[in-house]
Amino acid sequence: MRSRKSKTKNRLAIFLYPIVFLALTSISYAHTLCEQYNKILILPTGDIIWVYPETEVIYKQDSLGLVAFKAAGYESKENSMTHQWELQQGWMVAEPDGGLNVKQDINNTPRLNYNIQIVKGGTHYLWIKGKGPHGSSDSINYGIDGERLGTITFKDRLWSNYTQYTKTRATLDLSPGDYVFTLWMREDGTKIQEVRISNSEVYTP
Repeated sequence: MRSRKSKTKNRLAIFLYPIVFLALTSISYAHTLCEQYNKILILPTGDIIWVYPETEVIYKQDSLGLVAFKAAGYESKENSMTHQWELQQGWMVAEPDGGLNVKQDINNTPRLNYNIQIVKGGTHYLWIKGKGPHGSSDSINYGIDGERLGTITFKDRLWSNYTQYTKTRATLDLSPGDYVFTLWMREDGTKIQEVRISNSEVYTP
């Protein structure tokens, strides 16, 4: 004869199994939707919600002069014949990682586009959170309104504003208005998670 404790455990297991199954199914379904719609928002809690394709996402400069957005929250993306951006555990990854380096060429490389709105004009300082599996997959080209403005390299820095060619801080001279900020793959295998644009020279993520 089974004890009362054993019966209680069995009843609890029967009760919890459907709940766990539904939770896992919901997470999987939400992830599928995020991948399908290609536009997501990540809440301060870390939770991911999706935005329907017809909804335009504009990242507006806040009262502190900061524009901040997740790489996965792009407005649109364009793949090349051989490479594409893929969402992997919160990072946008340039796949496949085959050792390709396009240097400063942005014509035949995948891109991510973001709508931003600047309120306070002047010099802005760009920070990008990224990384790579090795030294040949740790840089990204960036620009405004379709024009490449520079390259940021990460090396051992998770957050970086260090430019590849000029060896200076990455800056953007922006007047008040709406812009399209773009990230272009430079080296495949590179991973990008977040972008910050600040009008403060002393700001650091």
